[in-house]
Amino acid sequence: MSLEIKYKVCIIDDDPLILEMYTRALEQGGYTVLTAGDGEAGLALIKKEKPDLALVDINMPKKNGVELVKDIYADKDISQTRIIILTNQDDWETIQEIGKYNTKFYIVKAMTTPLKVVSMVKEVLS
Repeated sequence: MSLEIKYKVCIIDDDPLILEMYTRALEQGGYTVLTAGDGEAGLALIKKEKPDLALVDINMPKKNGVELVKDIYADKDISQTRIIILTNQDDWETIQEIGKYNTKFYIVKAMTTPLKVVSMVKEVLS
């Protein structure tokens, strides 16, 4: 019997290709992966499934990533969810705003690879 913990990671992004690419990489890394295509669906999924970590895009329909992160930290039932921002938005104001909410990394998609993101997820969850 394996005593290995299987961590749950939620990817919240409106780009189906990003969801597919990072789901595949994380599943190969041994993680259980949940996905949502917008901020509202992401918040509902986090409340229901209580993942160990969420990868959150900033620019999304219905609720953007900054609003989503604020909502997560305002809800005591899910405020312990670890968050990594994975976005192509790299303006300083957004980085400062999201940094107020104890996010673990702010990753610009164009500057990384799925394998690097998996290693950051592993670092945050270890």
